[in-house]
Amino acid sequence: MDNILAKAYERWALTKFRIDSYLDKLHPIMLLTTEPVKQEVLRLANSGVKSRTITEITEDNISYVKELIKMAGDNGAFRHLDNVTGNFSISDGNIYQSQIMGDLSHPSTKRNSTNNIKSNSINQNTQDEQGISSSSSSSSGEKKSRSEGATRIVAEPQSITSTIKAFVDQQQYIFEMMWDKAIPADQKIKEIEEGIEPIKTEVLEDEQEILKKIIELAKRSHEMSICSTTGGMQLIYNNFFEVYKDVTKKYKNGKHKGIRWIVSIKNKNEAKLVTLFLSEGIKVRHVNNVPLPSFALSDKMLNSTIEKMEDGKMVTSLLSSNDVLYLNHYNAIFKELWKTGIDAKSHIKDIEDGRFINVDIILNPKESLKFVSELNMSAKKEILIILSSENGFYRTQKFGGFNLLNETASRGIKVKILIPSGFNYEAKMDQIKLNYPCIEFRNMEFSLQMAIGITVVDREKSMIFEIKDDSKNNFLDALGLAIHIEGKSAALSYLSIFNSLWDQTEMYQQLKDTHDQLLIHERMQKEFIETAAHELRTPIQPILGITEFLNNSIKDNKQKELLTVISRNAQRLKKLSEDILDITRIESKSLNLE
Repeated sequence: MDNILAKAYERWALTKFRIDSYLDKLHPIMLLTTEPVKQEVLRLANSGVKSRTITEITEDNISYVKELIKMAGDNGAFRHLDNVTGNFSISDGNIYQSQIMGDLSHPSTKRNSTNNIKSNSINQNTQDEQGISSSSSSSSGEKKSRSEGATRIVAEPQSITSTIKAFVDQQQYIFEMMWDKAIPADQKIKEIEEGIEPIKTEVLEDEQEILKKIIELAKRSHEMSICSTTGGMQLIYNNFFEVYKDVTKKYKNGKHKGIRWIVSIKNKNEAKLVTLFLSEGIKVRHVNNVPLPSFALSDKMLNSTIEKMEDGKMVTSLLSSNDVLYLNHYNAIFKELWKTGIDAKSHIKDIEDGRFINVDIILNPKESLKFVSELNMSAKKEILIILSSENGFYRTQKFGGFNLLNETASRGIKVKILIPSGFNYEAKMDQIKLNYPCIEFRNMEFSLQMAIGITVVDREKSMIFEIKDDSKNNFLDALGLAIHIEGKSAALSYLSIFNSLWDQTEMYQQLKDTHDQLLIHERMQKEFIETAAHELRTPIQPILGITEFLNNSIKDNKQKELLTVISRNAQRLKKLSEDILDITRIESKSLNLE
């Protein structure tokens, strides 16, 4: 220790104009509790040397720092910096010295004792040649000490001195950066003595630090205002719900103003999550769109993030600040949102009763395909689908959509699909349908080329797909935007359209069957008439011939009259049969006019 102090005294004695010191929070205590050091510091201050000192001012060392400031007088300037580690000083801009003063965790006036401490200079030749020297009180640089019965390793006092210009200039540059970053000592002393929180704004990326800040905001608060996605609410429920329950207990006991939360509730699952917070006495209001960033605000601090925290995912970057400018800004935002928000209990009831409609627009076809697959998998009762066209049918089959739907239908969920058909590939389509026996298909055999596809799930959720180019064989190329609508009223509207078209296909099939029966009946009728006409015509000709022969042979007038009656009626039957045959030829379009 004597060797280290001797080095310090030697350097101080050589200082003529200024000394810049960077000291950890224990060093001010050591300077004043080690009497020879204290006297040397006082001598240096009285010599007129200008000094600048950066240290970490705490409740433990504040009285020592104040005494040092008083000793330095007008020649000294002190500043505070958080988390100062290590100690170094620069004299007159050309001598650098760094000290490790050993175990300073329990400094006392006994530190001026130098009994049983060895000293040793290291590499004196190096000092002469390069301007660097290193000194310590033992060759190992470490010692073992016992504290409360436990053995621990403590660094021995050490000193490094350098006059190399490039190195000293580098350290001076570091000091200047720290000086600019530090705040005046008087400001920090006032904050400590008056209990004023220092203004601090930081971006945290370490998970443990983020966890601490989230807990700190809740525990130190007297009121809390939160605006977040439901993902943020899920994050709190997964990790900090007990902390928040403690806050609500304080509120119930009159020791806290409570927690207010703004969130966007879009479905029953989110409504269940919000209900858990409502049951703890947290006041919640719904807004249609929660602005980013999400934030939690207390009367003392702000935590904010631009991350969506989907499914309660922990944030990886958090802005934390106690700056009143931040607090006032976010408080103003919260107040405006709170005014326009809807009471969460009322909104949840609307969701449960099916009166709420939530609309999401999905621009990316890949995302919309993934979304509709998940939507179909979530079905509990039925899935109703109107495909855009025959090409839509083949795209769905190629994409594997029918396989998933058939698997879903095999679990007892009703799956109905309407297909606009142009009669082009009906046989091929029927063959494909046989591969999916659990799905009920119907063809809208009347022409209906649609620019959209529609899916309705459980009469509560709907998906509308824009068909950008129906000629494409790939969904990603064929689809435009998609709209997801959650709400019974909208779903029932599309259900009405589906049922109307479904019933029309049934009526159309019935009409087609009736028409086919009429055609069969008409054909049979025509065949019967044509046959009857031919059968009538066959015997008439012999009758006419025999009648004419007899009429020429018989002389009796009375008999001639009878033959004339027979001939006249036979002629009528002949003409009738010929007319019938002509009509059948006309209807069959086989009559030749001469």
